[in-house]
Amino acid sequence: MCIQYTETVSIEEGAMSDSNGGAALPGGTPPTGEDPHPLDGPQHFSGAASHAVRDELQTLIERDLLGPWDGPHEKFRSRAMGPRERYLVGMLGPRPPAIPTADAAGDVPDGEASAAGGGEADLPDITSPQALGRMWASSMGLSFCVAADVDAVAVRAAWGRYEQREEEDDDGKKTRPWTREPEQYDRTVDLTADGAQRIPLLAASADGPGVHLRVAVRTRDGRRTVEIALLNQQTEPDSNKDTAWIFQPRLTVTARDGAAPVFLPVD
Repeated sequence: MCIQYTETVSIEEGAMSDSNGGAALPGGTPPTGEDPHPLDGPQHFSGAASHAVRDELQTLIERDLLGPWDGPHEKFRSRAMGPRERYLVGMLGPRPPAIPTADAAGDVPDGEASAAGGGEADLPDITSPQALGRMWASSMGLSFCVAADVDAVAVRAAWGRYEQREEEDDDGKKTRPWTREPEQYDRTVDLTADGAQRIPLLAASADGPGVHLRVAVRTRDGRRTVEIALLNQQTEPDSNKDTAWIFQPRLTVTARDGAAPVFLPVD
């Protein structure tokens, strides 16, 4: 498809004139005494290879969608919404508490239970209204293989924690902008014991177990298969719910010395 665009420019006599009465040129030359717009002049760009432009574009997209856009200690503008509204990906919500079976049974409408014949095996799968709207990822992790003689690895868990802090603006008014605080925890994970283990990171509060690493190790055929997950089990507050969320989570696993080639192909 071809689109043609035609523009007609007409200048009335005396409509555009400089201080001496001369008409301005149709090419966009401003009258005498006015500075030209920066985009009206020649544009000069620094030389960059295609891969450098691609890397810069990737960085901008990552900062915009994942964050943090304005650095590890970024601060939102006054009255801005929370980080869940600002970013689209890379967030772990607090794990909802398990609903007892007796309580969940009350969510099944009586009419549907009777229509199914009253048999327990015939009850339909129904998501309770309490569970709707609380379906989000609460954990992320990775798996890898090491030789059986590797008894430990180093794990670094990092994320951003956002909270509202009261401060005064230039006019003396008190505001509560969202501010990011980086969290980072380094742990040495023991791989000698099979089964699951939990490693605390963020200190547990009286209302919840906090944030921890869940590690599962299986030994087979002269190698160890390890699964490590970062799990958010903080208690969601009644207000400022974003304070219980984890943003921009990252897990890094290395050998204990940070350099030894201990990882094996998964297959």
